[in-house]
Amino acid sequence: MSIWRGLRETWRVAWQRRCLDQMAVEFAEKPTDDVLMAFLYGLAVAAMPPALFLSAIPALRTLPGTVWVSGAGVLFGITAYCHRRAAAYLKEDPGAWSMFRQWSLLNPERYDPPGRPFVWAQILCMVILPIWWLGGGVAFIK
Repeated sequence: MSIWRGLRETWRVAWQRRCLDQMAVEFAEKPTDDVLMAFLYGLAVAAMPPALFLSAIPALRTLPGTVWVSGAGVLFGITAYCHRRAAAYLKEDPGAWSMFRQWSLLNPERYDPPGRPFVWAQILCMVILPIWWLGGGVAFIK
């Protein structure tokens, strides 16, 4: 969601010429735990791999190919949903310029207790995804 906020702020600075100090205060606000927005974000991310792969590679348009790519999409969507939900509970931000920022965000100790299950779900999906993508999904297709 930070991409959308960045694009919105860029648009506002470029065209509306608002006071930059006021905009900096608004941009520094901590995100809220918006379940509906997280669900829509996860749904959009989950739809991308099947849409991309099935539209570009006709050989995948079989039942096993569709299940394989859709399973990966679901794992991506769950990861995006959990990432969005956990962001509201982040208490120790690793910093925007940290080289390993995304790895640091997977540390459950950086979150308040309500956000930790979402971090663990992200980690679980990140472990399952390569197994699914590299052939583990075949066991469920046949």
